[in-house]
Amino acid sequence: MTLLIFLIVLQEATSRETIKEWMETVQGEEVDIRHLIRPLTLKVSQRLLVGNYLEDPKKFGDDYQYINDGMLCLPINFPGTTLYKACQARIRLEHELEKISTKSKSLVAAGKEPDCLLDYWAEKIVQECKESEKLGVEGPEYAAPRRMAETVVDFLFASQDASTASYTWAVKLLADYPEVLAKVREEQNRVRPGNSEFTAERMESLIYTRAVVMEILRYKPPAMTIPQAAQKTVNVTEKVRIPKGTLIFPSLWAARNHGWTNADCFDPERMMPHRDEMLKNRANFLTFGAGPHYCPGKELAISNLIVFVSLFSVLADWTRRDTPDSDRICYLPTTYPYDCLVTMKKRVDVSSC
Repeated sequence: MTLLIFLIVLQEATSRETIKEWMETVQGEEVDIRHLIRPLTLKVSQRLLVGNYLEDPKKFGDDYQYINDGMLCLPINFPGTTLYKACQARIRLEHELEKISTKSKSLVAAGKEPDCLLDYWAEKIVQECKESEKLGVEGPEYAAPRRMAETVVDFLFASQDASTASYTWAVKLLADYPEVLAKVREEQNRVRPGNSEFTAERMESLIYTRAVVMEILRYKPPAMTIPQAAQKTVNVTEKVRIPKGTLIFPSLWAARNHGWTNADCFDPERMMPHRDEMLKNRANFLTFGAGPHYCPGKELAISNLIVFVSLFSVLADWTRRDTPDSDRICYLPTTYPYDCLVTMKKRVDVSSC
């Protein structure tokens, strides 16, 4: 089993359990789906990144939310303010993750089988530290528990917030395009009869579902921009010159309109092999960045969204109520529909959960 499939299996179990809870607790009620999706993606991110090491997942999740709120508040840092609470939460999170990183390295060195990304990273670090010791040199700087903790916090933010936005857009768009949802369900029934478990072969066979996911990521990228610094002077046109060192804010939402056929339309067929507009417009698909700072979690993020779309489409029926604000964009700090008010119920033709 590859690492990616191993992580998908972990995510599948968490998502199945959570979606079943939704069917029991909010079935028939109108809810803004974002408020249900955020705890799900946080739970998935925690499980994939740090496994079962957390002593108090709820407290950890609350502190993460404080950090998220701190990115959206006024820059006033004294006791009682949102920014102050965010800074204190970051200190608590990093302290907790330092202890977890130390424990992970110790257990992996003692022979523990990795069961989360932190363990796999710790396994590699332990090997590198042993090699450094043999050579009589210091181990890598990132092997320090503090540095490991800081990296995990960064990955937690990158994975959780963007995923929450993409999951929310998926629910909205599939409700708005029932013909697309019908095709997703047909493929699920054919590839995963009875809502069976995911395997590497089944993931590869979900061609249309993957096309839907890629179109969601093109049509509604969770980030508006990814700041970059010019490494050299570039003459964009005869009149536009970008000096070396300039901080550039490329618009991902503008890039999605260049080159694509009817770019303002949600059209998953463009991502299918018979059209494959991605091949022609790869340079304009900047959802995961480009160049040496390309997002290392791209394939995991895409696979996670495929799993969610697959499970939710099979396990739930839902409708969305449109409001005057539904087409507005909300920045939290990734992009969301201003509201996504849905009413869900359990699908009756699912033979297995």
